[in-house]
Amino acid sequence: MIRFFRFFKSDCDKVEHIRMGRTLESTIFEAVSLLLIIATWVVAVWMYRHAPETIPTHFDFEGNPNSEGSRMVILLIAGLSSILTLGLMACAYMPTYVVNPPTKLKTPRQYILAGRMVRIIALVTGLLFISTILMMGYPESPWPRNLLITTIGVTIAVTIIFTILIARARKA
Repeated sequence: MIRFFRFFKSDCDKVEHIRMGRTLESTIFEAVSLLLIIATWVVAVWMYRHAPETIPTHFDFEGNPNSEGSRMVILLIAGLSSILTLGLMACAYMPTYVVNPPTKLKTPRQYILAGRMVRIIALVTGLLFISTILMMGYPESPWPRNLLITTIGVTIAVTIIFTILIARARKA
């Protein structure tokens, strides 16, 4: 097994017989993530072409812009989103390097759930970056901010739900 992140070792690394393979579910998640990356770049390029030279780049807790910068930040965020989404999708095949649950991963069911959690978080992360790009282009509109708050809530909910499911699957 190729180990991309050797410095992130956990007790789960000792389980050599559990391998994460490609399934129909993983293929669907990867196809959706690819579509999300394409959508991110379409939105980013469109926003870049139509944005003024100076755009809001930072927002306070209430969503009000409090810092400005170059519109090039839009493309940088799209690139970061692509790298992060693709990286998380790749790491879903080795979830012990990304997920650090309170219980050790011992069963194949726990590994499947951990991989699924990483894939869902990858998709939600892509949505998070799209909402950030939209907030930069439409700082006065409430809907990008609402999308951002929703994606943060979904990320927290997914993490809590899957942590519980992984802990319950230790006996399976």
